[in-house]
Amino acid sequence: MAAWLNNAEWDQVRHNLFSRDSSLQKLALQRISAWRDRCPKISSLEIDCTADLVRCQVRDRSGPLNDEELVLMYGMALVRSVSLITEGKKKRKPRTMKIGAKKLKIPGCEAALEWLKEEHWAKYKETDLKRQEGGVLQRIKKFALQSRNQLLGVLLEDGFLVPTVEQLEEFGCDTSYSASLTEPRLPKKFLRFWLPVLKMVSSPSFIQVFLEKLFAKQKVLTKEPKGHRAFYIAAWISEVLLCNRKKGARRKHRIFRKRIQLKGLDLISLCLDAPSISMPHLLQLIRDDMEH
Repeated sequence: MAAWLNNAEWDQVRHNLFSRDSSLQKLALQRISAWRDRCPKISSLEIDCTADLVRCQVRDRSGPLNDEELVLMYGMALVRSVSLITEGKKKRKPRTMKIGAKKLKIPGCEAALEWLKEEHWAKYKETDLKRQEGGVLQRIKKFALQSRNQLLGVLLEDGFLVPTVEQLEEFGCDTSYSASLTEPRLPKKFLRFWLPVLKMVSSPSFIQVFLEKLFAKQKVLTKEPKGHRAFYIAAWISEVLLCNRKKGARRKHRIFRKRIQLKGLDLISLCLDAPSISMPHLLQLIRDDMEH
């Protein structure tokens, strides 16, 4: 559990720490003290080093310390920071802290703070987002195991596996698909967006049901054979079938790696029951899969 309440609090403290306003820096230091009180067992060397250096700046600007006290205060904070930096950057441990600082060209407090800002504070958000993404994917996997049909029902709604035109524009994808109705394929950027979720939940049984649900959706859309939704449903069927063979599959964008034994005859029946412009192409893919 993080000591800060949310990302907004983290961002505010980060902004205040690296500002030139001493009053804002003091607020940031107070929040860091509150973090320590809230989670005393959680310690971050990067946060502590940043707080030490900022505290030096604030005390320096206030003016009550003499030169010797300032040198001692800065010295202690810099020794700790240089130790952290050299540990993060070195391949072999420097013989002395002075040599390590010289190699890294750290002239003092400003340079050390800049390094901490770029190497730790700026990168935290990216790491935290990945952690949150992993948590979300795990929850989706658990939900897929418990309520597979419900999950597929949601995914097949407009705005999910069937993107809106606005979503495609945000992805930078071509919104025109009329030229590829007979052999539909998903835009790479759109497919890449959904891969983490589909890879997390894909299993032989899930993929079989996924195909069956796609064909059922295609049957509902027979009245709009050249429509936007019909194209994307057929494109997903095509992508799944192509994943099950090496030929024609985009290796970097495969939903699953190992071949799955699909119920080919059932899929042929479902495909014939949902006529579309892409039906000959999909039937061929199913037949090719059955030959394996």
